[in-house]
Amino acid sequence: MIEIGTQKFFHASATARRRQDVINRIRDAEGNWREDIAGIQEVLLEYFRGIFTSSLPSNQELEAVLNTVRPKVMDAMNESLLLPFTEQECPAYFELWILLHKMNFTHIVLIPNALNLRSVISHTHLVFIPGRLITDNVLVTFEINHYVKNRTRGKSGSSALKFDISKAYDWVEWGFLRSILLRLGIHERFVRLNMNFVTSVTYSLMLNGSQFGYFRPHQGIRQGDPLSPYLFLFVAEAFSCMLQDAENRGEIQGITISREAPRVSHLLFANDTIIFEQAREDTMSAIKWILIAYGKASGQEINLEKSSMVLSQNLGIQERLRLAVILEVAVVERHDKYLGLPTVAGRSRGELFRAIKDKMWARIQGWNNKLLSQAGRGVLIKAVLQSIPTYVMSCFRLPNYLLHEIEMMIAEFWWHNKGERRTHWLGWSRFCQSRDEGGLGFKEMKAFNQVMLAKQGWRLITRPNALLSQILKAKYFHESSFLEASMGSRPSLTWRSLMEARDLLQQGCRRRIGSNEFTWYYDSKGHFSVRSAYKLEMKIKRRMRPSTSNSEANEENSERSR
Repeated sequence: MIEIGTQKFFHASATARRRQDVINRIRDAEGNWREDIAGIQEVLLEYFRGIFTSSLPSNQELEAVLNTVRPKVMDAMNESLLLPFTEQECPAYFELWILLHKMNFTHIVLIPNALNLRSVISHTHLVFIPGRLITDNVLVTFEINHYVKNRTRGKSGSSALKFDISKAYDWVEWGFLRSILLRLGIHERFVRLNMNFVTSVTYSLMLNGSQFGYFRPHQGIRQGDPLSPYLFLFVAEAFSCMLQDAENRGEIQGITISREAPRVSHLLFANDTIIFEQAREDTMSAIKWILIAYGKASGQEINLEKSSMVLSQNLGIQERLRLAVILEVAVVERHDKYLGLPTVAGRSRGELFRAIKDKMWARIQGWNNKLLSQAGRGVLIKAVLQSIPTYVMSCFRLPNYLLHEIEMMIAEFWWHNKGERRTHWLGWSRFCQSRDEGGLGFKEMKAFNQVMLAKQGWRLITRPNALLSQILKAKYFHESSFLEASMGSRPSLTWRSLMEARDLLQQGCRRRIGSNEFTWYYDSKGHFSVRSAYKLEMKIKRRMRPSTSNSEANEENSERSR
């Protein structure tokens, strides 16, 4: 599928990356540059030993947090966790011993900063839990931020606080992690097994391909370890319990965007934290105390300089200043992004999502067309370029002109040869046909956008108890279903986007006889799938064209004229 000539591209990319990932000098704690290898290694060892040194929280500091945590792990769960190893697992253990006995020896690989650098759980956690998606957090956050932004009346204001946690995994206190696992009700034997794995780590550093330095950490969980995201969930669960306890005592209230909507005080996704609260001084003081107490016990440190707060428009300047002073964070008009996506809509959707096209253009510019065969370009289009907008398309309907510009940019990349423009002999619609139909199987971007939004709509229909479903139902279709919902008053951009995909769902949804449940007609098991929905959407598009052959001929002629 990839021609031999394409290999030059991948070899050239690897060579360029190798040259780029070299550290020649480093600044020490006093601000002096160290350029000799011994000096660089000394600075790095001192830095990482400092990161993994425990602050040794006191029992009083631990109990201030742990007192809010209630057991959630039942006896039946513990019985499952403590099941003896099976006969099949024992031989597999010895077969993998060569790997296992070095499993806790870890290299920290050092690379230069790059320009393009940018885890029994509460329902407010939407990560690594079956049935919960990152897009749920994005859509809930956008809906509440839309409410906060447009609130202009009322005695009290509303706020959205976005906090940045520094080195979340590296600064987890082992004593706190062990205590929270036990407090949740996990059996001591299973906790001991996990903590033995966490605390027996040995680190060494890799500088420009050379290994040096060995040290044992006293805190932290490893980046890249499959177990670490789940352990961090338990650490963050303590923070969620503290907020819930404060809400139960009336110290904080959370926000409800309509009468029937559930009250939301916070959302967590790994180390990304956003808090929604009434904009009052006593509320902000309570949040500040929770942040300090949680930080002392868990080792987590809130980076106030990177944290920010959005306040509703019904608050005066003096009120805004007082709240900002209490929390020591900046008041901004809008959070730049949350989980990589916008938190509120601006005046221009095109400007809001322009970064997608820019990112795709940057990728194309980084690929040298002279080294790529056309088959290689096809692989990069499918595997890289067309996957870039997928995440955004799952939450937002992109403007038609932007989708068209993206398609034309991809077509230009496909037809280029040795840096020269070439005639576009086929229209984009022909490219998007399946290989069986004579096309190349590229995605029609508008149709794919509709399908990804329809997937969210399907979740609203089939998961009515999810937090996102409850919020949207309370605001937009309280006495009906998503399939019968109206646009409503002052809808958010995300709701307008979901509504545009509803027609596709209406084409494929069927209600089960004698039940309120829905099934997807175009799947043998009745489950919605992106693939089946995309086929349906393309079928609908072809049906709506007055003359497929004429329209494709016109499109091909317009492509040739470019």
